[in-house]
Amino acid sequence: MSRWLVGVFGGVLGFVLSQAIGMYQFSRNLKTTKEIETIQLARELSSEFYSDNEGDSLYREIRTVIESCDPVYKGNGGRFDHDEVNRYLDFFDNLGFYYRRGALDEETIDQFFGAFLVEAYEYEELQKYVSDLQKNSHESTAFAEFQALGKLLASRPDRIELASSFPTACRVQAQKNRQG
Repeated sequence: MSRWLVGVFGGVLGFVLSQAIGMYQFSRNLKTTKEIETIQLARELSSEFYSDNEGDSLYREIRTVIESCDPVYKGNGGRFDHDEVNRYLDFFDNLGFYYRRGALDEETIDQFFGAFLVEAYEYEELQKYVSDLQKNSHESTAFAEFQALGKLLASRPDRIELASSFPTACRVQAQKNRQG
């Protein structure tokens, strides 16, 4: 009888142990698959955002205008119409959505797009554009994901200097432009 109990106990223990190992392997494979898919999504978005293909240079052109502290929106003397500005901001809004849903993490977004997202978030003209759009169209959630992600990234220790110095640099540039 005791051999029979040892056999049953050994069988149950072996089964439980094999199931635990299987679950561990499954969770590791799932985590690895999610990491691979996250990087793949980030690379696809990066290809879109950094594209230099003719006709696909909108993001690059707007980034350059923002970094030069020049007007973006045509209504403010810039080169870009409502749809183009919305497309640029929508890219970042989508990143915020992917972040909130867990498809992209903060570290990945910051690595690929952090500086440009913070510059757009801190750019006074775009802040006013988003605020006016939310108020005038009665869409308080328009670009809310962009705003939430911009606020998050701007508060990162490695982005605080950029977040605080960029608006000041643009105000100084604007004063020089008005004087010259």
